[in-house]
Amino acid sequence: MFPFVSGRLKHALENPKTKEIFYFIQRNPGMTIAELSEEQNMNRGTLKYHLSQLLTNNKIVFIRKGKFSRLFYNSMSAMDKESIISSYLRNEKSRDIIFTIMDTPGVTNQELSGRFDLAKSTTHEYLKSLSDEGIVEFRQDGKFKRCYIVQDARMILLRYRPQ
Repeated sequence: MFPFVSGRLKHALENPKTKEIFYFIQRNPGMTIAELSEEQNMNRGTLKYHLSQLLTNNKIVFIRKGKFSRLFYNSMSAMDKESIISSYLRNEKSRDIIFTIMDTPGVTNQELSGRFDLAKSTTHEYLKSLSDEGIVEFRQDGKFKRCYIVQDARMILLRYRPQ
């Protein structure tokens, strides 16, 4: 109650709950507000207050990924690839597509579509997004465009791979 009486906190991390949320975002980059609300067992209004404190103090950033805004620790540098990859691994379909490409290098869009029972256009959107982020690359093989995991992304994915 004290922060409301005396005005805005001078430093966002003075509030224990805000500090807890900040460290949670650092350990779990790429969460949405809904996911964070569920994980912290906190209603969204209260969570948005704490996030606004962190945003005001430049501790976190929102990055729009498709239709979701994801939360990241603001490292005051360009978004590192590990944070980007971890945000894609939160989505089950993205995760499945990434690890399938990793397990079967050179797989095509059509093969992925068949494996996951997705429309080719849907699979294309996943692959385009992964390519734009530098996680997947394409190589032309005759009339086929084959998918491969970029080497630096592969090293990160090996750490995240389910056992």
